[in-house]
Amino acid sequence: ARRDDRDSIAMLKQATAEDLNVGNILSMDNISASYFPQQGWGKTEGRIQAGKHALVAGQEGPRTSHRGHLIQLNIDSPVYMPERYLQYHEVLEEVARQGGISGYGHAGYGGSSTLFGMILDVPFGLIKFLEIAQGGITGTDFWFTFLNLGYRIAPAAGTDYPYLDHPGAHRTYVHMADGYSVDSWFDGLEKGHAFVTNGPLLDVDVNGRGMGDELRVSRGETIKVSASALLSPDIDSLARIELISRGEVIATAQSGEDGAHLNLDYEMAMDASTWLVVRAVGRRDGPGTRIAAPTPLITAISAPIYVVVDGATRTWYKEAVPGIVA
Repeated sequence: ARRDDRDSIAMLKQATAEDLNVGNILSMDNISASYFPQQGWGKTEGRIQAGKHALVAGQEGPRTSHRGHLIQLNIDSPVYMPERYLQYHEVLEEVARQGGISGYGHAGYGGSSTLFGMILDVPFGLIKFLEIAQGGITGTDFWFTFLNLGYRIAPAAGTDYPYLDHPGAHRTYVHMADGYSVDSWFDGLEKGHAFVTNGPLLDVDVNGRGMGDELRVSRGETIKVSASALLSPDIDSLARIELISRGEVIATAQSGEDGAHLNLDYEMAMDASTWLVVRAVGRRDGPGTRIAAPTPLITAISAPIYVVVDGATRTWYKEAVPGIVA
């Protein structure tokens, strides 16, 4: 809850101590009530900022066991319609009208309800991100599935504070070409100029393009991927860095025992459109969590770079689509 100046100042001190440039503080609702009230909404009343550290009011809702949990960021006001609570698309449309961005929370954990919601909502183009990193887990199955169907969705991270982790345990780093501002952060997230992490830092370049960008090439043209990862030895040492295409690891670079820095360079001739992400993985298990974590590792993963061959309309994995749909 962020009810008044006292709450806001205390939370801003937490964000500043963790060096979080944008902290999204979410109200939470279900069909019966709304919880964690915010001091205000919109770009004036909904934000508090000190230098390059800011808190922004957002919303986690609708939340159901039928369709999963939505997250609404950078909104003018919460969208709460208990009488039509399962009509997620109406909420998504209103958030888009406000200029906010929507995504699915807890998508890294799996779960049929989140998948059912995504199946219904993703095709309409209003789901901009999936929260794939949280509580020691970086889960990519749902995200990779929708990337293979040709949809372009950014990764995001969260901590579900105060339930799972302290603020900053998982982070979304967003590239802002023109310098820091809260609005630029949200714009960069929506465009996928981002990576998520609970430790490693990432840099990726594909023929001069970065995370979230599109690269257009001709069939048979060779592209060059350059990626690097950096990890503080206070956290862990790097085990490997991987290049992933269509959900499969196609190149790996291993590190030595004291892996604080790791590079991967790879060339590939393009015969079909695809998406590429880079993942860095540490050696030890990640932070503890109350949720059984399938991959509780120190991990970072980039947003995709979309490679379009001969002007194709989709960066999908065409051969896999019938099986995914079935």
